[in-house]
Amino acid sequence: MKQINCIIRVDASTYIGKGHLVRCLILAKFLAKKKWKISFISLEKQAKKEIERSGFACYLIKSNDKVPNYLISILSKNIVITDVNTSKLFSSQQKYKKYLNNLHEQADLLITFEDMIDIPYSADIVIIPYCGAGEIKLDTKNQNSTYLLGPSYFPLKQELQIKKKDISNKVNNIIITMGGSDPEKITLKVLRALNEIKLDSCITVILGNLCQIKDEEIKNCSKKIIENISIKRNLEDVSGVFIKGDIAFTNSGLTKYELAAVGVPMIILSNNFEQSKFSGLFSLDSLSINLGYHVMVDQSQIVEAFKELASDKVRRKKIVDAGRKLVNGKGIQEIYKEIKISLE
Repeated sequence: MKQINCIIRVDASTYIGKGHLVRCLILAKFLAKKKWKISFISLEKQAKKEIERSGFACYLIKSNDKVPNYLISILSKNIVITDVNTSKLFSSQQKYKKYLNNLHEQADLLITFEDMIDIPYSADIVIIPYCGAGEIKLDTKNQNSTYLLGPSYFPLKQELQIKKKDISNKVNNIIITMGGSDPEKITLKVLRALNEIKLDSCITVILGNLCQIKDEEIKNCSKKIIENISIKRNLEDVSGVFIKGDIAFTNSGLTKYELAAVGVPMIILSNNFEQSKFSGLFSLDSLSINLGYHVMVDQSQIVEAFKELASDKVRRKKIVDAGRKLVNGKGIQEIYKEIKISLE
């Protein structure tokens, strides 16, 4: 077989978030071990910086056009992987479909990560690694597409293959982790709620490197519990924090799947109304508590949900068991298996 030349199209920014980039880097590291040549293209300087810090080449592009010709090799199999926030980059589904068609002309194999939307994709492999994806009534006009649906295809970091060993009677460690950017500052809302509870638990606040929340903001909204709080910024490896967590607060991003894999009971506040529906599907499978769109959740609801979960060890155990079953950590291997079949 020819050498594999893989170009990954992805963005990350405070506005877009970091989830798309994180899973592309997980996939890139796995494929690089298979001796694939990996290059990235992106619209965002923030994404370029993160990619290069991870050891991969990244080329900035100015618009959603074809892959730059200098990245296409006539001596290799060219595989293009896209993981973009379509709603923020394209004004219509038609424009996105046209973009994919352009990429398909260049690629021997086109792979896309997609959201929970039913449109006729023009990719060879379409990955929708979320709870409820199997229930989408997919338009199958393109019979040549292979659909990989559900969290069994969720790319998980190697360090998060660990499993939390036991469930504590008492909640000793609380985690607040709202993804790489947390533009709505949901972290502060959770802290304001916890500040109203008499707590002796340790609270670890994880802030991604695209997050603009300042330490002073955290201090101002959590004066009663500030001595309990540890702020962790730009953690490369969150496994050490996750493994100690007894309850986590998270948002509607991809972090909830990582927490489920490790086995951390969680309370979810979604970034927007649309994502709250998807978090609801996740909660049905993981048994986690989904409070819904954060704007419509008040502090008393956060307090009530925390107290309820903290006092119910049996329920926390059920959430842990369901989460581990849901995200088994084999997603990357399953994706690679399907890629190999498509290349044969």
